[in-house]
Amino acid sequence: MQAEFAKSPVRPWWRRVLRAFIWIFLILLTPVVSFVAYNRFDEAPSELALKFENMPMRPVSDADNAWLAMVGLGAADDVDPIAWGRQKVDAFNATPMQSVANSSEPAIESSQPEDAHVTIWPDPKPPIDDRHCPKRDVDCLQWALDRATRLRGFQQANAVLLTRLDALMQLPEWQARYQQRVDTPMLDWGILAAQLDLLALDLAEAQASASDVDVDASLQKLAGSVEFWQRVRAQPQDLFTVLFSGALIERAYWIANAWLDRAGQEQITRHGLLLDRVLKPASGPVQWQRAVADQYLLFRNGMADLDPGLGTVLWRCVTDSASEGCLESLTTSASFAPQATFNLQAINCEQILRVLEASPRDHEEVAADAGRIMQGLFPQFDDVGALLSQLSYNFTGRVLASIGTPSFDWSKREHDREALRRMIVLKRMALEPGVPAESLASVMALQDSTLGNPLTGNPFDWDATSRVLYFEPSAKQDWKRERVEIAYRR
Repeated sequence: MQAEFAKSPVRPWWRRVLRAFIWIFLILLTPVVSFVAYNRFDEAPSELALKFENMPMRPVSDADNAWLAMVGLGAADDVDPIAWGRQKVDAFNATPMQSVANSSEPAIESSQPEDAHVTIWPDPKPPIDDRHCPKRDVDCLQWALDRATRLRGFQQANAVLLTRLDALMQLPEWQARYQQRVDTPMLDWGILAAQLDLLALDLAEAQASASDVDVDASLQKLAGSVEFWQRVRAQPQDLFTVLFSGALIERAYWIANAWLDRAGQEQITRHGLLLDRVLKPASGPVQWQRAVADQYLLFRNGMADLDPGLGTVLWRCVTDSASEGCLESLTTSASFAPQATFNLQAINCEQILRVLEASPRDHEEVAADAGRIMQGLFPQFDDVGALLSQLSYNFTGRVLASIGTPSFDWSKREHDREALRRMIVLKRMALEPGVPAESLASVMALQDSTLGNPLTGNPFDWDATSRVLYFEPSAKQDWKRERVEIAYRR
């Protein structure tokens, strides 16, 4: 027995230490391997994700699409703008999607490419903050008169473009056809703002010359512009169309308000029908579904190249070709499940849609409820148990879906713009019969809810000392002020 025991080998100490290290390494590696393997299983597209991914486009022919005409605005004389716009759109949509890492700001779609026959901004260029009349706090009619020489030079240099703008505004449809990507070109809306500046100049000069015919023609064009953009917004649109068309409509309201400050009672009566067209309410609320779906697609397509795959990241680390820290890249890639992330973003988008579609007076309550739901998807750093559960699967995607959802005040801007319109309508109604400023508050109190403050349901506020109608805007960051005022000096 002693001889048999003597034959048993005695392992060196270093082998025992190595074996212990191997066991410790395996014990530590097992949860890492399990974590990576678990995160390789992605979710199926949720019902909400499919809703936003597959939202149908309205059938719109190219010949009816004013958006395509805008894309092709700078076509050569012998080229149809719509046909050229279609070529540009098809060429862009056929290009590979640009990486988020390699993109900066979305490209600006200049309506004047190098082969166009005119340029939008003839040299010398005005200062960038003086190209267009500020949409607020400035009398745009006086602003235009002070810059009449420059504006007329612009009008002459861009006569073809402005004629094409007038023509495209007769088309019945507007539908963006670019893919929603991080490098999607945005239309250059500068010439549309300049078109309104020129209308302001026409109206100011007609008013100064006391030419009712010219005033009528200018108000006719102003009403046509508002009606075009309201027609555009009557159907679901992309976000940029909603935002910029709203800004152009508001600019038209301020131009009408500036004209009212100059017009007498008889003149207001003579041009009352045209004023009513400029200031008429929209046929219905903005349809936000398309805008939110486009933002979902922008997020989804923007994430497409964010994570090239765990194997690719590992190879880049091994070959020292990684563009950033390997540990960070590996951790990010290992805890990212694409479709699970898109499903989370779809939940966020659905809540945003709820907020956008809420009425002005229900907005805060709906926003608070939607905020609680969205906050519940964000990593719960104050709840250790919930955080550990969230850390186990798609933690990177959870963070990306949360920070990729900005705080939207789009619908607040719409409610504020409607409040502005109603105040100008009240002003127009009071000026025509010559209501003195001292009686304006009493007149407002007699109006029904369609001319009350849509944010509160009450009549608008009246500052008797300053003689201004005002309301407190809900989108204060957009307005950058505590109250929006309309002067009433009669």
